[in-house]
Amino acid sequence: MDVGEISPPSYSVLLPNYEHEKEDEDEDEEEEEEEEEEEEEEEEEEEEEEEDIYLVRTLRIAWGPR
Repeated sequence: MDVGEISPPSYSVLLPNYEHEKEDEDEDEEEEEEEEEEEEEEEEEEEEEEEDIYLVRTLRIAWGPR
């Protein structure tokens, strides 16, 4: 066995840890994606509200005083 080579028994011990770390990374990525989606939705809602306010103001100006 060469220096730095992992023996089969050691590899089997390390493999579950690798899989666990991979699952944690996947969960972290999913959480980040969910947070980004929520932020995008909030931004879209804010933009829609601003557009609605702009439209109402524009219509009030166009209609003029009654």
